[in-house]
Amino acid sequence: QRSFKYAREACNSRGAQMPRVALVAALAALCRCGAYSQALIFKDRIQQCGPGLDASCYNALLAHCARLRFPDESLRLHEEMTALGVTPDETSLSLLVDAQAFV
Repeated sequence: QRSFKYAREACNSRGAQMPRVALVAALAALCRCGAYSQALIFKDRIQQCGPGLDASCYNALLAHCARLRFPDESLRLHEEMTALGVTPDETSLSLLVDAQAFV
């Protein structure tokens, strides 16, 4: 519950002043609490006014997709991250495979 409260506060504040590790933690907290749509909004805010997105940001979202078996959403995220020039790391690819495992 504390991490969800922290993530909601981070969504309402300017993400540009937060360290990257805090932004990733907020994304992960939103996903774990089932607030995936809010996590996507927060991701867009990080991209627009924050330090930008990296593989760890996408890994938080891909972990949610893998956990709930959302193959289409995981592919969409992978396409988005490569289109933005974010190189998937080993964790990204593993989570992508996990999300596709039961297709």
